[in-house]
Amino acid sequence: MHLSRFRSVLIFGASMLLVLGIVVGFAAYKLQTQAISSNQTHVLQAADQAIFQLVGLAAGLGTTCIAVMFVGVFRGIKNSRKELEKPEEKPFFQHHHLSAILDRLPVGMVLIDVDSHTISRINPHAVSMIGASEEEILGKNCHNYICPAEHGKCPIVDLGKQVEEKERFLLTATGDEVPIIKTVVPVALEGKDYLLETFIDISDIKQMESDLRQAKRSAESSLNSAELYAKELEVTNEELDMALIAAKQASVAKSEFLANMSYEIRTPMNGIIGFTGILMDMELEPRIREYLGMIKISADSLLHLINDILDFSKIEAGQLDLELHDFRLREVLDETLSVFWVSAKEKGLRLDWQVEKDVPDRFLGDSRRLGQVLTNLVGNGLKFTEQGCVKVSVQMQRCERESVVLHFMVKDSGIGIIPEKHLVIFQEFAQGDGSHTRKYSGTGLGLAICAKLVTLMGGRIWVESPGGASEDRREGDLQEEVSGSEFHFTVNLNTIVSVDAELDMSSQGRQSTIFEEEVSVLLAEDDEINRIYVEELLGSRNCRVTSVENGLEVLEALGKDQFDIVLMDIQMPEMDGIQAIKKIREQENGTDQHIPVIALTAHAMSEHRDESILAGMDGYVSKPMVVDELLAVMNRFF
Repeated sequence: MHLSRFRSVLIFGASMLLVLGIVVGFAAYKLQTQAISSNQTHVLQAADQAIFQLVGLAAGLGTTCIAVMFVGVFRGIKNSRKELEKPEEKPFFQHHHLSAILDRLPVGMVLIDVDSHTISRINPHAVSMIGASEEEILGKNCHNYICPAEHGKCPIVDLGKQVEEKERFLLTATGDEVPIIKTVVPVALEGKDYLLETFIDISDIKQMESDLRQAKRSAESSLNSAELYAKELEVTNEELDMALIAAKQASVAKSEFLANMSYEIRTPMNGIIGFTGILMDMELEPRIREYLGMIKISADSLLHLINDILDFSKIEAGQLDLELHDFRLREVLDETLSVFWVSAKEKGLRLDWQVEKDVPDRFLGDSRRLGQVLTNLVGNGLKFTEQGCVKVSVQMQRCERESVVLHFMVKDSGIGIIPEKHLVIFQEFAQGDGSHTRKYSGTGLGLAICAKLVTLMGGRIWVESPGGASEDRREGDLQEEVSGSEFHFTVNLNTIVSVDAELDMSSQGRQSTIFEEEVSVLLAEDDEINRIYVEELLGSRNCRVTSVENGLEVLEALGKDQFDIVLMDIQMPEMDGIQAIKKIREQENGTDQHIPVIALTAHAMSEHRDESILAGMDGYVSKPMVVDELLAVMNRFF
């Protein structure tokens, strides 16, 4: 048997298998590398699917190549046996069976004559890729359709290079270049040299690579954008932190400013109110007494304004805390409304209050803040009412064990409030009438403070009013039918049923205004007017007052004489009250001596009160002083 008959078959089959293995491996490697570098889940899935399809294609082509080899070898053996009978046989590529197999391969294949560079054979897949008919392609120079290289620069024939699984471009009939994986193998058929070129269209793979690169760039761009955003966010956070620090510093500065202003205003106010009260206790001409009454009214209004500003500042800064203690509801109502009896009578108005029978009387809460809300609402009712009455009623809204929700209503027959203002009036610096011709004055803080205090006490506040007054009504043209307003608010309180607590409360209400035995008082006050006022006030109540002007003089006086009690201002020259009380307590340390010291100061902020008590003060009275409050604190020690 002569092997030369089917040697070309073996060469062809082996070449095809080698080409397929290298092409598939190269394509899979490139595809997987690009997919991994993109780090995108959907891209990895697409690449795995494409690789699976390439492997399937390679398997099919490999099977076809093996079949071709088998058929070729079989035919070669058969032809060798018949060689003696038929000495002449047709060339391998002219056999119709082998041609049918090659024509069905999904790979472009061409056979090029080495000497003439013309295309001698082409399969249908290559014809389809080139885009011309087989008749137009056969016999043409390969540079016109297959390879864009110029004549004389063929990589195989002219330059002696090998082309194995190289990325090249297929030149189509229209002049387009299609990306391909190309392999060129020299073969000798029937004593003539040929180049067997095989190529696979990798346009989809290249597009996928382009998509992968775009996805990678997008991912990198997104990552860069994310990093840039993170940096911007970090800068923004730093700016916000700085703004927060600045806001806190501004809040602290505002609180300090208000505290200082309060001190500076309260100190002279104490003298004005105090001496006005002393003068009004004397026998005076009616006209002078009238003028003094006007001074007192103006001073009380100014003090009320100062208190509103301080309260609002403390509430806004979250520094206002409720002081819980037991109190009697009906006593608080009576004491609160008693302040308005005279003004109501002067305007010809009726002022009433009523508490439902099922409402308990003893509670645990902040009676001072509750009284402040009632004072503001009743005061507004009297101010905006020209005829009729102002009435306060209390009923129990809900009772759960020891917790009770009380519903307060302050009803007046005044000018009323238009519906558009029902929510506005509870905002700070807002008023029901903001025109230039408004009849009633005010800062617009009262109701805002009431709303915040009610919220602190676990309740809410609202107003019900059918409408506001007309211009005629505001000018004094009174009508018989008035709309009026109803202010409602709720508070959450704890009830107290202890008998001992009732006894304690009743004993607290009995406080003497004149001391039975003479009390020796050391007064530390640097303001001369306030010093004279306190001396006059206590001197008429069986007190012997010795006055000094600073903390150093306090220590010196205590070293010389015995005193029953010390009234100490906080802000003084040389040595302030805080430093002085610390020195006093240090000297008393290790002894059984303890002299009561009461802070008597214009500082009204809660932190100043706490600072004084922690430093060693036994009591705290703010200026302008309420005489009964000062005497009540002093009475605790006698």
